[in-house]
Amino acid sequence: NGTDGLDAFVNTTNTLANTTTTQYLFRKFNVCYPSTVFRKQWYQRRVRGTNKMAASRWAVDVSKWSPSQGEWEFALSLLDKTEVERISKFKRPGQKAGEPLVGRFNPNAKSSLVGRLLLREIAHKGTGLPYSEIVLGRTAESKPYLQSKVAAFPNFNFNVSHSGNWVVAASEPFSLIGVDVMEVEYPKGETVFGFFELMRDNFTPLEWTNIYKGVGTPELTMLTQFYKHWCLKESYIKAIGIGLGFELQRAQFTINEEAGTATISIDGRPQPQWKFEIFTHIPNHIIACAFGPLNEAIPSYRSTFSGKAEEITVTPKLPFEILKVEQLLNR
Repeated sequence: NGTDGLDAFVNTTNTLANTTTTQYLFRKFNVCYPSTVFRKQWYQRRVRGTNKMAASRWAVDVSKWSPSQGEWEFALSLLDKTEVERISKFKRPGQKAGEPLVGRFNPNAKSSLVGRLLLREIAHKGTGLPYSEIVLGRTAESKPYLQSKVAAFPNFNFNVSHSGNWVVAASEPFSLIGVDVMEVEYPKGETVFGFFELMRDNFTPLEWTNIYKGVGTPELTMLTQFYKHWCLKESYIKAIGIGLGFELQRAQFTINEEAGTATISIDGRPQPQWKFEIFTHIPNHIIACAFGPLNEAIPSYRSTFSGKAEEITVTPKLPFEILKVEQLLNR
């Protein structure tokens, strides 16, 4: 159980890989020895007895959920009191003066509720914890984490984001993870170029060059590039748990459009230990995922881990699975 058992399993299989017999058989049949990532995930599925891998990518279209008051109250009953109070504070001006939209009629409240349900479900499926034993917490910077301790997953990481009609969540058992989604939309009350000027200080000159992409580039193309870069920056700061205390221009991204990946430099220095993926399969939305070493989390978030920091292992390009809210309403 725990990290020691995992280390023993990986070390034993590493030794096995170096035996003469193993090397001969793999050469003979022209196959590769399973990667460390694969072996770790096989271990957590089989040896630890979990029925799901702890790495998940989920997305929910909240516009397709129109709960009755009873359904709304049932969904709230699945959350702790602090989260219910936080969701109840969401207000948006309604069509009638003095009658703000609240509760199930407020899109932000609905997205926030679904996001919390997603984290609850991802913790259950990823770690095997019963729903009744799942306790979610927040750091001082409002970074969500799994407060319940699971010996087999001492460093279980998850993150959530919402924009437009979509709420997305992602988890990883062995690395930091941050996720961000943004709806690609034209700025309200501002031209595209005026909007870019307002955001000038958040991006480096190279990033702006890649956003503009030359004279005559369609505005929608530029906006799409803008939101790709924005999501990447947000996914990074959410992964390390820093919240609002990070100057976005410090992080410069270079995107590989064909592969749907990106690399990062911080203060001009490349950070090859970080991995980034970009998803564009949901119409008019961009999703970015960040994966990094556990020891690069800020202290308040790092203190929530109960296991030692391991080498970064990421499930490569795991697609986002589309779920319905009804699938999250479990006791």
